[in-house]
Amino acid sequence: METQSYSLQSYQMMALIFKDRFMKQILFLTTSVMFLLGCGGGSSSNSGSSAPEPEPPSDIVMVISQPYTVYPGDQVVKTVPEALLQIIHTDEHNESTVVLIEGNATIIRKQ
Repeated sequence: METQSYSLQSYQMMALIFKDRFMKQILFLTTSVMFLLGCGGGSSSNSGSSAPEPEPPSDIVMVISQPYTVYPGDQVVKTVPEALLQIIHTDEHNESTVVLIEGNATIIRKQ
């Protein structure tokens, strides 16, 4: 009987060693995955925010009689000298409304 008892103890000892190694492997794998996720291991540039990145400002070619809102830093450039613009500004607001009356003009948004 002692032989069977010895093999049972040996089996239990090997099971504990295997379990210990398996648990270390699981711990190492879990820690590695958490480290990679925590360091931003993904290719996303949003860094966790769900809001889309705003598009870079672009130049707007104005259309006659269409109102445009301009903000501090924006520029309205006449592309022909005879262009006429109507500018409506209210002191309480940091924005103005510009309307092209005739000619050609472009709005260059602040970058």
